[in-house]
This record gives sequence, C-alpha cells and structure tokens, in this order.
Amino acid sequence: MTEDSLDEWTPEERAKLAEVGLHRSARSELKNRTMVALRERDLIGAAQPRRSPRRFVFGLAAAAVLIFAAGMLAGYGVGLRRQAMSSPDSLSRAGGGTTREVARLDSPSTQSPVGARYVVWF
Repeated sequence: MTEDSLDEWTPEERAKLAEVGLHRSARSELKNRTMVALRERDLIGAAQPRRSPRRFVFGLAAAAVLIFAAGMLAGYGVGLRRQAMSSPDSLSRAGGGTTREVARLDSPSTQSPVGARYVVWF
C-alpha cells in the first residue's frame, strides 16, 4: 500500500479497518477456552502428557541390546555343548588337558575325515 491508496478510503472505512483486529480472539486463546469448556463438561479427558520420542527410541535400543545379548549367550552355550560332546575322552576325563594336548588332538592329522567338525572361537 502506498500513501495514495490510503487516501482512497473514507473515514468510516478506515475506522472499520482499524476495528477488524480488535474484536477477534487469538486462535490459541479460543482453543484454550474451548478445551477448558469441554473438560468441564466431561466431554474430553484430561490432557495426556506427551511421551518423548527419545524414550521410545531408547527403549527400542535397550530391547535390541537385550535380544542380541541373549542370542549371543545362547549361541555360546550351544557351541560349548557341541564342543564338549565332540571332545576326545582323554581330555574330558582329565578336565581339559594342556594346551599342547589340545593342539595335538585338534590337529588335522589326528582328526578323522568322517563327520563334521565344529570350531568354537572364544
């Protein structure tokens, strides 16, 4: 708008334009008043606190870690059981044996070619 365009209005029109914003309520005030009135009449429940998405993401991450750890421990236990089942009698009776005995018994020259061989990495 320019100065010239303001001159085109009559004093009555200018007064009406000035009053336009005075009698209107703000959107947030109207919303708050409406919500309070609806709560007073029990048409809507109390305001629910918003849950933070950070808590939700943290909960998902914690659940993923727990599931991963449980799977890892289960796999480790299965591997130990399979190793104990396939270990030679001399080592199982002696309670393990020395490192050289384990290496000698686990070397390819002493392994039978028949059957599967399970390797557990600790």
